[in-house]
Amino acid sequence: MKKVLIALSIVGFLATTSCGTKKKIAELEAKNKECQDLLNSTTVKLNLCLSEKESMSSQIDFLKKNNSDLINNMGNMTTLSSQGAQNIEKALETIKEKRFKNHQNARCFNQKKTA
Repeated sequence: MKKVLIALSIVGFLATTSCGTKKKIAELEAKNKECQDLLNSTTVKLNLCLSEKESMSSQIDFLKKNNSDLINNMGNMTTLSSQGAQNIEKALETIKEKRFKNHQNARCFNQKKTA
């Protein structure tokens, strides 16, 4: 009888402690599922960010090249503008020289006429 009583005590003890353990296991499994869901969500967001980063890097490279090309074109335009200004100055000098020669020729002609 003593053995039966001890056996029942052990069974009762195991039943009460195993019930508590099942609750704890269920809580831990729920917590684990929550953590796994958060991990999955975070992984999706990370992959999205990495994709956006790659896209932005491509855009930055394009804009850098475009900016470099524009700066180069601006330098070419400056050179052309400078050359254009020099050509205009030369043309003005040529016009002045021709006017001066025409004035001299006109004077000589007028002097010959009056002489």
